[in-house]
Amino acid sequence: VAVTFALEFEQSLKTLSVLDAGIPGLIPDEIFSPVNAKKIWQFYFHAIDDIPEFLLAGKEAEYLNWYFKNKTIVKDALSDEIVSHYVQCYTGKENLKYGFEYYRAFIESARQNLAYNAKLSIPVLAIGAEYGQGLNMGIAMQKVSEHPVQSISIENSGHYIAEEQPEDLLKVLSPFLSAHQ
Repeated sequence: VAVTFALEFEQSLKTLSVLDAGIPGLIPDEIFSPVNAKKIWQFYFHAIDDIPEFLLAGKEAEYLNWYFKNKTIVKDALSDEIVSHYVQCYTGKENLKYGFEYYRAFIESARQNLAYNAKLSIPVLAIGAEYGQGLNMGIAMQKVSEHPVQSISIENSGHYIAEEQPEDLLKVLSPFLSAHQ
C-alpha cells in the first residue's frame, strides 16, 4: 500500500521506507519458487476463494499462533496479548475473508504497480529481514526509484522486524529520517 501511495502521491512525501513486504509486481519473481515455499506459502493458500475461511473459521487462535511462531525468529516478539488482538480482529469467516483479500488481489495489484511509468525521486529506504525478504526489498524498490535505494537486511529477524528487532530497526530508520527532514 505504501509503495502504491508513493507512486500516486509522491509530492506529499519526503521519503519512503518499506519493511519486509511482498510488494506485488516488484518483488523478484524467484521469491515465489517452490524452494521458498516455507516463506511464501500463504500467498497461494490465502489467495484461494473460500477454502481458507472454511478451514480456519473457529480455529483462528490456533492458526494465528502457529502462523506467528513460524513467521518470527524471535519467538517471544509477539506477546500473547498482541496475538489475542489479531485473533479478535480476524475471528469469523467475514473477518478472515477481509484479511485474505490482499492475497486475492495480488495479481491485479502487480499489474497496476507495473503499469506506473514514473519513478520515485524521493529517497527510499528498503528494509528486509534476514529470514524474510532481506535485500530483495532493495531489488524490488530499485524498480520504481530513479536514485539508488538504501537497502538493509536486519539480522536475526523474521517478517515482523518492528517487533523482533525494534532497536536495530531504529538504528537504521532514525538516521535515514533525520537526514531527510
